[in-house]
Amino acid sequence: MKKRISVILALLLLSCSLCAALSACSDKDKHEINELHQTEVVKNDLAEYGNFVWAESSRIYRFNRKAETFYTACNDPECDGRCPVDCVMSFFAGVHDQKLYFSAYQQFTHLTLLACQDVVTGETHVLKTMSDAADPKSYQTFIDADWWYYKCMQLKEGGDATKPSDYEPYICRITLDGSKDETICALSDAEYVFMAADGKVVTALADKLYVIDVATGQKQELYNFTQNGYRSAMSTAQYYDGKMYFTALAQNYATEQYTGGQQRMSFLMCIDLASGQAERVVEGPVENFTVTEQGIYYVPFELRYLYVPENPEQNPREVKYCLFEESIYFCGHDGSDAKIVYTNEKLDFSFRFTVVDNTLYGWLFDYDEQEHNFSSSGYFGSVNFDTGRIVHAEKPDKE
Repeated sequence: MKKRISVILALLLLSCSLCAALSACSDKDKHEINELHQTEVVKNDLAEYGNFVWAESSRIYRFNRKAETFYTACNDPECDGRCPVDCVMSFFAGVHDQKLYFSAYQQFTHLTLLACQDVVTGETHVLKTMSDAADPKSYQTFIDADWWYYKCMQLKEGGDATKPSDYEPYICRITLDGSKDETICALSDAEYVFMAADGKVVTALADKLYVIDVATGQKQELYNFTQNGYRSAMSTAQYYDGKMYFTALAQNYATEQYTGGQQRMSFLMCIDLASGQAERVVEGPVENFTVTEQGIYYVPFELRYLYVPENPEQNPREVKYCLFEESIYFCGHDGSDAKIVYTNEKLDFSFRFTVVDNTLYGWLFDYDEQEHNFSSSGYFGSVNFDTGRIVHAEKPDKE
């Protein structure tokens, strides 16, 4: 009996040693991934999964929500800067099967990449590389089911590969493992992918949105901004539960009192992709928003004066103002029950953000008392709506 107990204890000790060894080999954030947070909202400005939020600023960074650390997503200490996550410009397509998918542009090679990174191991994989000639100049991509939809310039039949004018734009899609790549249909030059969901691809061109049924290839007009009192789409789109959310640029402007300058305004809209029905979500103009499973967080537009000198008519350039309200609101997906969840007149949190567990994660800009304006150099951080606590995460070059 004693011998059996000894064997069991030895096996337990060996198991603990192996777990410790495995933990030591992983990066310091890996253990946090077990507490999973996943979102069904489709968006491409930020990405979120587990305890992490990914953001882009000349390269891809990762914020650990529990450890409150902010590091480059590339965790290779010997990285020479050529890996996909170190591209000068990136757009997220979301996290699927513990892989972060993103499109990126490498300035030094002039290549556009469709790539992914394993969120546990940090390993990156390039699914597709597009040359400068094939670069669509539009990096918004979306994943629907097992397909990744993107815009690509393709050489027309008999064309000269050295002439950019011989390339034509198409919607294409590639499987998430990169094994199959297909062309869906042709696009106009300025047309771009606006959303992909439920077997449909939405494109934007000037003052119109179009919807393409991938199965049939049928394309039809989805929404006409001009006929509905707007100019065009203003923001990138987000999708949840059958509806696509975005902001529409208003036809009228907000006029600045002292200089007469005009500022653009936009309104939060949603379209049901099945019925095509469109409606305004909240009545007033909106500066920015993010959709969650629980509802919508948004910052209203407001031409708010931060500093007015004694003689503003004589010194109009000294007048300082911003274009957002000092509060962030929460409402239902239909705009109902709107309420203020956080107010801070000395913090700009309106630029690019998401909300997880009643905490905002995004780029923040502090108010500069000497300049009477918000700082032009922001930082990634978080704002807890319950406690008001603000976290300022530094952005080191390497982990």
